Amino acid sequence: MIQGLQVTLSATELQQLCTQRAEHHRERAAFYKNQHDTLRAAIRSAQYTGADPKGTLRRQHADHLLASQELDFIASHLDMEERYQLDRHDMQRLGVCNGNGYSGTDEDIPF
Repeated sequence: MIQGLQVTLSATELQQLCTQRAEHHRERAAFYKNQHDTLRAAIRSAQYTGADPKGTLRRQHADHLLASQELDFIASHLDMEERYQLDRHDMQRLGVCNGNGYSGTDEDIPF
């Protein structure tokens, strides 16, 4: 008996979701690195006081880079003969849904 919200995916489906989400995180990491580099150039040309936006952007870049590496690792170490049960937390991690429910369209899901 399965308790709670869970879905079952083939290894191929899960691998595809992991790979897609890893790519999303690589894109976000590149975005934050670019924002950080742009901000650094702007700060050099002006006096700046206040919070630490560079630190925030560095952390966002690092967080997304680590997430992409984790998902790439998972995708490359799946037993392709198995099926995997995902709960809501797993689906959120893979970008299938967000904290408030489904976050995309039917075309976004590969199954």
